[in-house]
Amino acid sequence: MKIIAIGDIHGKNVWEKIVEKEKDADLIIFVGDYFDGNPSDFTTEYHNFIKILDYKEANKDKVILLFGNHDIHYHNEFLNINESYGRFQKKNYLEIAKIINDNLDKFQMCYLHKFELEKNPIIFTHAGVTKTWLTSTLEEEQTIENISIPEHLDNLFKNDIQKFCFYGFDPYGDDIIQSPVWVRPKSLYLDYVEGYDYVVGHTRFKQIQPILSKDNKTVFTFIDVLDTNDEYLIINDGILEAGLLEE
Repeated sequence: MKIIAIGDIHGKNVWEKIVEKEKDADLIIFVGDYFDGNPSDFTTEYHNFIKILDYKEANKDKVILLFGNHDIHYHNEFLNINESYGRFQKKNYLEIAKIINDNLDKFQMCYLHKFELEKNPIIFTHAGVTKTWLTSTLEEEQTIENISIPEHLDNLFKNDIQKFCFYGFDPYGDDIIQSPVWVRPKSLYLDYVEGYDYVVGHTRFKQIQPILSKDNKTVFTFIDVLDTNDEYLIINDGILEAGLLEE
């Protein structure tokens, strides 16, 4: 099976070249952040987002659209509590909010891929999942071991989305109590849920960055690189490698 994972979009249309090049991919995963480029161009971002929605609609079983912090602050529930983050588009937020909220059924918070080989399953989220945050969202009878993390996160996404609000005192979001749209690599590394590998965006790197845990049992792959180059992640029969668009 061939999976393509694409980092934070922020209005860029490079994804079109990626999916055109990788026509043989079985699954295409976007890790979120479709708006709020730096600098931002609302018209370009808006029409690019429509193209992504259309691509999802035409390939429902092949395309996974995840949610990021630059998407969630346009969610109606977040608008109601006046929670917004950096680069929030005050001038155009009504148009962005409408198209996002009208299409929430096309998005999810987490995707889990299991391998037949003796490899960790991979959790795809915008930023990662810490034990501390996940435990704080569980009911009394629930434990990390007896829940399905993707189902739990998507249930929160649909029914209790404020669980993904910004937490902690670090203004950058580098805190183990932060949610899967906000936690930063250092905190994820310190407090990840064991038994999985992770593919995330959210924190910008110059190139796709795989990092091993201290015991070499977990791989964290950071793919928010589209501001610095045109790399994307290829997972081919369990082997991870960086793909690069040719000049």
